[in-house]
Amino acid sequence: MDRYPNAPGHRAHTVDTSDPQTLVALVGAASRLRAVAP
Repeated sequence: MDRYPNAPGHRAHTVDTSDPQTLVALVGAASRLRAVAP
């Protein structure tokens, strides 16, 4: 997908916990897991 993985300013493929969207996604996934768990 990414043609220039080493380009300046490229974001690592790791989870960026400072990214608000990432935090929202993690919280959403956690709540969904909790709802499914017995």
